Amino acid sequence: MKDLNTYGTYPTDYDLFTKLGLNKFKEIPNWSSVRVGKTTLFECNIEIWVEGCPAQFWTINIEFGDGSKKRVSTGSGTLSEYWKSIEDICSGCLVVDII
Repeated sequence: MKDLNTYGTYPTDYDLFTKLGLNKFKEIPNWSSVRVGKTTLFECNIEIWVEGCPAQFWTINIEFGDGSKKRVSTGSGTLSEYWKSIEDICSGCLVVDII
């Protein structure tokens, strides 16, 4: 039986984690944040955090080549579900401005 007091990397994220060089995690106490790792995409440095309960919520800090920074926070789901949007933000295809 699965321990509902902890969370770990979703199996559907294994391939993406390997591709990005991120650390898989397991048996993290609910409501704890874990730094999954850093990666580079285009000219962006990306730091990825997750918090689980056991559903997973992602925080992605992006530092662009010009030194500007953005933080993306997600609803629950896999990192794989959100990764295309992160790619689009880093490539400049998706821009979110505060108005």
